[in-house]
Amino acid sequence: MLVIFDCDGVLIDSEVIAAKIGADFANSFGHPITAQESAVRFSGKQSRIVWETICEELGIEFKEDDFRQMQHNVHEAYKTELKIIDGIDEVLQNLGNKFCVASTTRLEQLKTNLINVGLIDFFGENVFSASQVERPKPAPDVFLYAAKNMGYDPEDCLVIEDSIFGVMGACAANMKVIGFLGGGHITQGHDEALRSVGAIDTFENMRDFYEITSKHSDKITRR
Repeated sequence: MLVIFDCDGVLIDSEVIAAKIGADFANSFGHPITAQESAVRFSGKQSRIVWETICEELGIEFKEDDFRQMQHNVHEAYKTELKIIDGIDEVLQNLGNKFCVASTTRLEQLKTNLINVGLIDFFGENVFSASQVERPKPAPDVFLYAAKNMGYDPEDCLVIEDSIFGVMGACAANMKVIGFLGGGHITQGHDEALRSVGAIDTFENMRDFYEITSKHSDKITRR
């Protein structure tokens, strides 16, 4: 069985950083949104779509320079604040199954983030982005692309996701998906939200990975 990890909020604790920076930037344009509200509404969505939505709600024109400035602010914060999800390095080191990443983040930045936190060597070239396919999550495209490149059928894949859009995409790809609740952006009720769109189970501590996944597949193994 192939294990497919989302990145933001599953491998790295980035969503809480992006939500804060994005909310601060939106507030500077007159949009009264909090970091928590931003995380709830936009976690798992492409950044461009998020800023397009903010501009539409403000009734202002989407400008590429504004979007790039927001992205710059986020990436600068990542350089000093980005950390791995506690325990994920132990999971990857001991996981006997083939595994990969399937993320909404653009490929170049996705690889940069994994390099900066020291996780890239676990994945090598098995890093897949929505920028490589036609549609982002909640469409199934990036999950199907990852499975095809790894040589697996969708029904032989298990996805670990933290966002509603990610869970929806994995389900649309006909893959089993388990929700992860250990990111700094997770709010009360997220467990129910993920289950309502198709997650077969959820867990909060990455050190419980083997216990939770083995409940749903006897093909998950340790090295």
